[in-house]
Amino acid sequence: MKSFNFKQLLKFVGRKDSYERKEVIPASRDWKVLLVSAIVGTVFVAIGSAYLFFEIDNERIFQNRRPPSSLPVVIDRERMEKAIGYFEEKTRQFEALSREAPKVADPSVPASVH
Repeated sequence: MKSFNFKQLLKFVGRKDSYERKEVIPASRDWKVLLVSAIVGTVFVAIGSAYLFFEIDNERIFQNRRPPSSLPVVIDRERMEKAIGYFEEKTRQFEALSREAPKVADPSVPASVH
C-alpha cells in the first residue's frame, strides 16, 4: 500500500485544477479494507465468545455465591387464596361480558329512536 503524503495534499489545496491531477483510488482498496475489518471483527468476537465459554465452564463467572437455603419454602396460603380469588373474579367478569352483546351507540341512528 502507498503511504499517505501530506505535503502533496497541501500542494493541491490551493489549485483550481487539483482534481485533475489526483490519483484515482481503485474500488478494490475499499473491498480489501472491508474484508480485513470483517475478518478482524470476526476474530475478536470468536475470541470473546471462547473466553466467555471457558469462564462459564470453569464456573468463575455467573456463580451463585450464596449457599443453598436449608429452610423449606413456606407458602402463605392466605395470599395464595387471595390471588386465586382475584383471577376467579376476573374469569367471571370475562364470562359475563362474553355472554352479553356489547352496548355500542350507533352514530347513524338518531337518539330519539333509542
